[in-house]
Amino acid sequence: MEQKFTTMAQEAVGDAIQSASAAGNAQVETLHVMDALLRQENGVARSLIEAAGGDPQAIGAAVRAELTGTTATTVTIDHKELDVVVRGDGVAARSLDALRSMPVASAYGGYVPLSSVAEVNVELAPQSITRVNQSRQITVTGDTISGNTTAMTKQIKEILAEYPMPEGYTAESGGSYADMMDSFSDLLLALLVALGLVYFILASQFESFLMPVIVMMILPVAFAGALFALPLTGRDLSMISLVALIMLAGTVVNASIILVDYIQTRRARGESREEAILNACPLRIRPVMMTTLTTILAVVPMALGMSGAAEMMADMGVTMISGMVVSTVITLLFTPVYYSVIDNISHIFHRRRRESETSAPVAAE
Repeated sequence: MEQKFTTMAQEAVGDAIQSASAAGNAQVETLHVMDALLRQENGVARSLIEAAGGDPQAIGAAVRAELTGTTATTVTIDHKELDVVVRGDGVAARSLDALRSMPVASAYGGYVPLSSVAEVNVELAPQSITRVNQSRQITVTGDTISGNTTAMTKQIKEILAEYPMPEGYTAESGGSYADMMDSFSDLLLALLVALGLVYFILASQFESFLMPVIVMMILPVAFAGALFALPLTGRDLSMISLVALIMLAGTVVNASIILVDYIQTRRARGESREEAILNACPLRIRPVMMTTLTTILAVVPMALGMSGAAEMMADMGVTMISGMVVSTVITLLFTPVYYSVIDNISHIFHRRRRESETSAPVAAE
Protein backbone atom coordinates (compact mmCIF):
# COMPACT_ATOMS: atom_id res chain seq x y z
CA MET A 1 0.00 0.00 0.00
CA GLU A 2 2.83 2.33 0.85
CA GLN A 3 4.56 1.56 -2.43
CA LYS A 4 1.34 2.17 -4.35
CA PHE A 5 0.81 5.54 -2.74
CA THR A 6 4.44 6.48 -3.32
CA THR A 7 3.88 6.07 -7.05
CA MET A 8 0.60 7.99 -6.85
CA ALA A 9 2.37 10.80 -4.95
CA GLN A 10 5.07 11.02 -7.60
CA GLU A 11 2.48 11.26 -10.34
CA ALA A 12 0.56 13.93 -8.39
CA VAL A 13 3.67 16.05 -7.81
CA GLY A 14 4.67 15.65 -11.44
CA ASP A 15 1.21 16.79 -12.55
CA ALA A 16 1.55 19.75 -10.16
CA ILE A 17 4.77 20.86 -11.82
CA GLN A 18 3.28 20.51 -15.28
CA SER A 19 0.08 22.37 -14.35
CA ALA A 20 2.10 25.11 -12.65
CA SER A 21 4.19 25.59 -15.75
CA ALA A 22 1.07 25.88 -17.91
CA ALA A 23 -0.55 28.42 -15.57
CA GLY A 24 2.36 30.84 -15.29
CA ASN A 25 5.34 32.12 -17.19
CA ALA A 26 7.57 29.26 -16.08
CA GLN A 27 7.26 26.13 -18.21
CA VAL A 28 8.51 22.66 -17.48
CA GLU A 29 10.96 21.57 -20.13
CA THR A 30 11.80 18.12 -18.77
CA LEU A 31 10.41 16.05 -15.92
CA HIS A 32 12.34 13.29 -14.22
CA VAL A 33 10.97 10.92 -11.58
CA MET A 34 14.29 10.04 -10.06
CA ASP A 35 13.68 7.50 -7.33
CA ALA A 36 10.87 5.34 -8.73
CA LEU A 37 10.17 3.77 -12.09
CA LEU A 38 8.21 1.04 -13.77
CA ARG A 39 10.35 -2.06 -13.75
CA GLN A 40 9.93 -2.82 -17.39
CA GLU A 41 12.19 -3.20 -20.42
CA ASN A 42 10.68 -3.45 -23.91
CA GLY A 43 7.24 -4.02 -22.41
CA VAL A 44 8.43 -6.89 -20.17
CA ALA A 45 8.12 -6.54 -16.37
CA ARG A 46 9.78 -8.56 -13.66
CA SER A 47 8.28 -9.35 -10.27
CA LEU A 48 10.10 -10.40 -7.17
CA ILE A 49 10.93 -14.03 -7.78
CA GLU A 50 9.75 -16.61 -5.27
CA ALA A 51 11.46 -19.71 -6.47
CA ALA A 52 10.32 -23.24 -5.91
CA GLY A 53 13.29 -25.53 -5.94
CA GLY A 54 15.66 -22.89 -7.27
CA ASP A 55 17.94 -20.10 -6.11
CA PRO A 56 16.04 -16.76 -6.24
CA GLN A 57 19.25 -14.75 -6.64
CA ALA A 58 20.50 -16.95 -9.45
CA ILE A 59 17.15 -16.79 -11.25
CA GLY A 60 17.03 -13.01 -10.84
CA ALA A 61 20.59 -12.68 -12.16
CA ALA A 62 19.69 -14.82 -15.18
CA VAL A 63 16.67 -12.70 -16.00
CA ARG A 64 18.67 -9.51 -15.56
CA ALA A 65 21.44 -10.82 -17.83
CA GLU A 66 18.87 -11.76 -20.48
CA LEU A 67 17.11 -8.41 -20.48
CA THR A 68 19.73 -5.80 -19.60
CA GLY A 69 22.99 -7.73 -19.74
CA THR A 70 25.88 -8.06 -17.32
CA THR A 71 29.36 -6.58 -17.43
CA ALA A 72 31.77 -9.42 -18.09
CA THR A 73 35.01 -7.44 -18.31
CA THR A 74 36.50 -4.14 -19.48
CA VAL A 75 38.74 -3.38 -22.44
CA THR A 76 40.98 -0.39 -23.09
CA ILE A 77 40.64 1.29 -26.47
CA ASP A 78 42.41 4.59 -27.21
CA HIS A 79 43.24 4.99 -23.52
CA LYS A 80 39.56 4.64 -22.59
CA GLU A 81 38.13 1.79 -20.54
CA LEU A 82 34.95 0.32 -22.03
CA ASP A 83 32.62 -2.21 -20.40
CA VAL A 84 31.97 -5.47 -22.22
CA VAL A 85 28.29 -6.26 -21.63
CA VAL A 86 26.98 -9.76 -22.32
CA ARG A 87 23.23 -10.13 -22.80
CA GLY A 88 20.75 -12.55 -24.33
CA ASP A 89 19.47 -12.64 -27.89
CA GLY A 90 16.44 -10.55 -26.93
CA VAL A 91 13.83 -13.26 -27.50
CA ALA A 92 12.62 -13.12 -23.89
CA ALA A 93 12.19 -9.36 -24.11
CA ARG A 94 9.70 -9.45 -26.96
CA SER A 95 6.62 -10.19 -24.86
CA LEU A 96 5.49 -11.18 -21.42
CA ASP A 97 4.74 -14.74 -22.61
CA ALA A 98 8.24 -14.98 -24.06
CA LEU A 99 9.69 -13.99 -20.71
CA ARG A 100 7.58 -16.61 -18.95
CA SER A 101 8.95 -19.23 -21.37
CA MET A 102 12.56 -18.19 -20.76
CA PRO A 103 14.62 -21.25 -19.65
CA VAL A 104 16.33 -20.95 -16.28
CA ALA A 105 18.54 -23.40 -14.45
CA SER A 106 16.76 -25.68 -11.99
CA ALA A 107 18.10 -26.87 -8.68
CA TYR A 108 17.41 -30.45 -9.81
CA GLY A 109 19.40 -30.12 -13.01
CA GLY A 110 18.43 -29.08 -16.49
CA TYR A 111 16.31 -26.07 -17.41
CA VAL A 112 12.70 -25.18 -16.69
CA PRO A 113 10.50 -22.27 -17.88
CA LEU A 114 10.63 -19.16 -15.73
CA SER A 115 6.87 -19.36 -15.16
CA SER A 116 7.32 -22.65 -13.29
CA VAL A 117 9.49 -21.11 -10.56
CA ALA A 118 8.31 -17.48 -10.48
CA GLU A 119 5.30 -15.26 -11.02
CA VAL A 120 5.91 -12.78 -13.82
CA ASN A 121 3.75 -9.66 -13.56
CA VAL A 122 3.97 -5.92 -14.27
CA GLU A 123 4.37 -3.96 -11.05
CA LEU A 124 5.51 -0.55 -9.92
CA ALA A 125 8.51 -0.59 -7.60
CA PRO A 126 11.21 1.87 -6.52
CA GLN A 127 14.55 1.47 -8.19
CA SER A 128 16.27 2.59 -5.01
CA ILE A 129 15.18 3.74 -1.56
CA THR A 130 16.44 7.13 -0.38
CA ARG A 131 16.13 8.12 3.26
CA VAL A 132 16.50 11.53 4.90
CA ASN A 133 16.49 11.57 8.71
CA GLN A 134 15.46 7.88 8.60
CA SER A 135 12.37 8.70 6.52
CA ARG A 136 11.79 7.58 2.96
CA GLN A 137 12.02 10.29 0.34
CA ILE A 138 11.11 10.50 -3.33
CA THR A 139 12.35 13.32 -5.52
CA VAL A 140 10.61 14.95 -8.47
CA THR A 141 12.66 17.51 -10.38
CA GLY A 142 11.76 19.84 -13.22
CA ASP A 143 13.71 22.23 -15.44
CA THR A 144 12.13 25.50 -16.57
CA ILE A 145 12.49 27.11 -19.95
CA SER A 146 12.25 30.66 -18.58
CA GLY A 147 14.43 30.02 -15.52
CA ASN A 148 11.83 31.69 -13.28
CA THR A 149 12.05 29.13 -10.49
CA THR A 150 10.58 31.48 -7.86
CA ALA A 151 7.28 31.90 -9.68
CA MET A 152 7.08 28.20 -10.54
CA THR A 153 7.78 27.17 -6.94
CA LYS A 154 5.05 29.51 -5.70
CA GLN A 155 2.52 27.97 -8.07
CA ILE A 156 3.54 24.42 -7.14
CA LYS A 157 3.11 25.21 -3.43
CA GLU A 158 -0.37 26.57 -4.10
CA ILE A 159 -1.34 23.40 -5.97
CA LEU A 160 0.17 21.05 -3.38
CA ALA A 161 -1.61 22.95 -0.60
CA GLU A 162 -4.91 21.74 -2.08
CA TYR A 163 -3.68 18.15 -2.46
CA PRO A 164 -4.83 15.95 0.47
CA MET A 165 -1.66 14.35 1.83
CA PRO A 166 -2.25 11.26 4.00
CA GLU A 167 -0.96 11.16 7.53
CA GLY A 168 2.81 10.80 7.68
CA TYR A 169 3.43 12.24 4.20
CA THR A 170 4.75 15.73 3.52
CA ALA A 171 5.80 17.65 0.42
CA GLU A 172 8.73 20.08 0.47
CA SER A 173 10.35 22.23 -2.19
CA GLY A 174 14.07 22.28 -2.81
CA GLY A 175 16.52 23.02 -5.56
CA SER A 176 17.64 26.52 -6.48
CA TYR A 177 14.69 28.11 -4.65
CA ALA A 178 15.70 26.47 -1.36
CA ASP A 179 19.31 27.50 -1.95
CA MET A 180 18.17 31.09 -2.45
CA MET A 181 16.23 31.05 0.82
CA ASP A 182 19.21 29.60 2.68
CA SER A 183 21.55 32.24 1.28
CA PHE A 184 19.14 35.14 1.79
CA SER A 185 20.30 35.84 5.35
CA ASP A 186 23.96 35.68 4.26
CA LEU A 187 23.31 38.24 1.53
CA LEU A 188 21.51 40.53 3.98
CA LEU A 189 24.52 40.34 6.27
CA ALA A 190 26.79 41.15 3.32
CA LEU A 191 24.57 44.14 2.50
CA LEU A 192 24.83 45.45 6.06
CA VAL A 193 28.61 45.06 5.97
CA ALA A 194 28.73 46.91 2.64
CA LEU A 195 26.64 49.77 4.04
CA GLY A 196 28.91 49.99 7.09
CA LEU A 197 32.04 50.13 4.95
CA VAL A 198 30.52 52.82 2.72
CA TYR A 199 29.58 54.90 5.77
CA PHE A 200 33.04 54.75 7.35
CA ILE A 201 34.77 55.58 4.06
CA LEU A 202 32.51 58.61 3.57
CA ALA A 203 32.99 59.65 7.19
CA SER A 204 36.76 59.63 6.73
CA GLN A 205 36.47 61.54 3.44
CA PHE A 206 34.15 64.28 4.72
CA GLU A 207 35.67 64.22 8.23
CA SER A 208 32.14 64.23 9.58
CA PHE A 209 29.69 61.67 10.89
CA LEU A 210 26.72 63.63 9.54
CA MET A 211 27.66 64.15 5.90
CA PRO A 212 27.66 60.40 5.10
CA VAL A 213 24.03 60.29 6.24
CA ILE A 214 23.13 62.90 3.62
CA VAL A 215 24.91 60.94 0.91
CA MET A 216 23.49 57.56 1.93
CA MET A 217 19.89 58.74 2.14
CA ILE A 218 19.72 57.98 -1.57
CA LEU A 219 20.18 54.24 -0.92
CA PRO A 220 16.60 53.40 0.21
CA VAL A 221 15.25 55.22 -2.86
CA ALA A 222 17.63 53.31 -5.15
CA PHE A 223 16.73 49.96 -3.58
CA ALA A 224 13.01 50.71 -3.89
CA GLY A 225 13.40 51.70 -7.55
CA ALA A 226 15.42 48.58 -8.32
CA LEU A 227 12.90 46.24 -6.66
CA PHE A 228 9.96 48.05 -8.26
CA ALA A 229 11.41 47.51 -11.74
CA LEU A 230 11.61 43.73 -11.35
CA PRO A 231 7.82 43.05 -11.54
CA LEU A 232 7.47 45.67 -14.28
CA THR A 233 9.84 43.64 -16.45
CA GLY A 234 8.20 40.33 -15.53
CA ARG A 235 10.97 39.19 -13.17
CA ASP A 236 11.08 38.04 -9.57
CA LEU A 237 13.58 38.61 -6.80
CA SER A 238 16.48 36.19 -7.20
CA MET A 239 19.96 35.65 -5.88
CA ILE A 240 21.44 37.67 -8.72
CA SER A 241 19.07 40.55 -7.93
CA LEU A 242 20.22 40.56 -4.30
CA VAL A 243 23.85 40.62 -5.42
CA ALA A 244 22.99 43.58 -7.67
CA LEU A 245 21.51 45.42 -4.66
CA ILE A 246 24.79 44.96 -2.80
CA MET A 247 26.62 46.40 -5.81
CA LEU A 248 24.22 49.36 -5.86
CA ALA A 249 25.18 50.17 -2.27
CA GLY A 250 28.61 51.28 -3.49
CA THR A 251 27.54 52.67 -6.88
CA VAL A 252 24.54 54.95 -6.42
CA VAL A 253 26.30 57.08 -3.80
CA ASN A 254 28.79 58.36 -6.39
CA ALA A 255 26.42 61.04 -7.70
CA SER A 256 25.59 62.23 -4.19
CA ILE A 257 29.29 62.35 -3.30
CA ILE A 258 30.03 64.54 -6.33
CA LEU A 259 27.20 66.94 -5.49
CA VAL A 260 27.61 67.15 -1.71
CA ASP A 261 31.40 67.45 -1.89
CA TYR A 262 31.19 70.42 -4.27
CA ILE A 263 28.59 72.11 -2.08
CA GLN A 264 30.95 71.74 0.87
CA THR A 265 33.82 73.11 -1.22
CA ARG A 266 31.89 76.25 -2.18
CA ARG A 267 30.78 76.82 1.41
CA ALA A 268 34.43 76.58 2.47
CA ARG A 269 35.14 79.42 0.03
CA GLY A 270 32.81 81.69 1.96
CA GLU A 271 29.46 81.21 0.21
CA SER A 272 26.28 80.75 2.22
CA ARG A 273 24.48 77.44 2.18
CA GLU A 274 21.78 78.60 -0.26
CA GLU A 275 24.33 80.20 -2.59
CA ALA A 276 26.54 77.10 -2.52
CA ILE A 277 23.57 74.85 -3.39
CA LEU A 278 22.33 77.10 -6.20
CA ASN A 279 25.81 77.43 -7.70
CA ALA A 280 26.92 73.82 -7.23
CA CYS A 281 23.91 71.97 -8.61
CA PRO A 282 24.03 73.35 -12.20
CA LEU A 283 27.78 72.83 -12.39
CA ARG A 284 27.60 69.22 -11.19
CA ILE A 285 24.79 67.98 -13.48
CA ARG A 286 27.23 67.03 -16.23
CA PRO A 287 29.66 65.02 -13.99
CA VAL A 288 26.72 63.27 -12.34
CA MET A 289 25.16 62.34 -15.68
CA MET A 290 28.49 61.14 -17.07
CA THR A 291 29.09 58.94 -14.02
CA THR A 292 25.61 57.44 -14.23
CA LEU A 293 25.52 56.93 -18.00
CA THR A 294 28.88 55.14 -18.10
CA THR A 295 27.61 52.64 -15.51
CA ILE A 296 24.20 52.19 -17.16
CA LEU A 297 25.60 51.73 -20.67
CA ALA A 298 28.06 49.14 -19.37
CA VAL A 299 25.25 46.90 -18.08
CA VAL A 300 22.76 47.42 -20.96
CA PRO A 301 24.03 44.32 -22.86
CA MET A 302 23.61 42.35 -19.64
CA ALA A 303 20.02 43.55 -19.19
CA LEU A 304 19.17 42.73 -22.83
CA GLY A 305 20.42 39.17 -22.42
CA MET A 306 23.34 39.61 -24.81
CA SER A 307 25.82 37.96 -22.46
CA GLY A 308 26.50 34.24 -22.15
CA ALA A 309 24.30 33.47 -19.12
CA ALA A 310 21.47 35.62 -20.48
CA GLU A 311 18.62 34.77 -18.11
CA MET A 312 20.75 34.82 -14.98
CA MET A 313 22.59 38.06 -15.72
CA ALA A 314 19.54 39.92 -17.08
CA ASP A 315 18.16 40.23 -13.53
CA MET A 316 21.36 41.91 -12.44
CA GLY A 317 21.30 44.29 -15.40
CA VAL A 318 17.68 45.33 -14.84
CA THR A 319 18.30 45.85 -11.11
CA MET A 320 21.41 47.94 -11.70
CA ILE A 321 19.90 50.12 -14.43
CA SER A 322 16.65 50.84 -12.57
CA GLY A 323 18.47 51.60 -9.35
CA MET A 324 20.94 53.93 -11.07
CA VAL A 325 18.24 55.82 -13.01
CA VAL A 326 16.00 56.37 -9.98
CA SER A 327 18.89 57.32 -7.69
CA THR A 328 20.30 59.84 -10.20
CA VAL A 329 16.97 61.62 -10.62
CA ILE A 330 16.39 61.74 -6.88
CA THR A 331 19.98 62.91 -6.29
CA LEU A 332 19.62 65.92 -8.60
CA LEU A 333 16.18 66.87 -7.27
CA PHE A 334 16.15 66.01 -3.58
CA THR A 335 19.74 65.72 -2.32
CA PRO A 336 19.98 69.54 -1.95
CA VAL A 337 16.78 69.34 0.12
CA TYR A 338 18.23 66.56 2.28
CA TYR A 339 21.36 68.63 2.70
CA SER A 340 19.45 71.72 3.82
CA VAL A 341 17.22 69.83 6.26
CA ILE A 342 20.05 67.90 7.91
CA ASP A 343 22.21 71.04 8.02
CA ASN A 344 19.39 72.87 9.82
CA ILE A 345 19.07 70.02 12.31
CA SER A 346 22.82 70.12 12.86
CA HIS A 347 22.71 73.88 13.54
CA ILE A 348 19.86 73.40 16.02
CA PHE A 349 21.83 70.82 18.01
CA HIS A 350 24.99 72.97 17.94
CA ARG A 351 23.04 76.02 19.14
CA ARG A 352 21.41 74.12 21.98
CA ARG A 353 24.76 72.70 23.04
CA ARG A 354 26.32 76.16 23.08
CA GLU A 355 23.39 77.49 25.08
CA SER A 356 23.73 74.70 27.61
CA GLU A 357 27.48 75.29 27.87
CA THR A 358 27.04 79.04 28.43
CA SER A 359 24.20 78.59 30.91
CA ALA A 360 26.15 76.10 33.03
CA PRO A 361 28.70 78.66 34.47
CA VAL A 362 25.91 81.19 35.17
CA ALA A 363 23.96 78.57 37.12
CA ALA A 364 27.09 77.70 39.05
CA GLU A 365 27.63 81.34 40.10
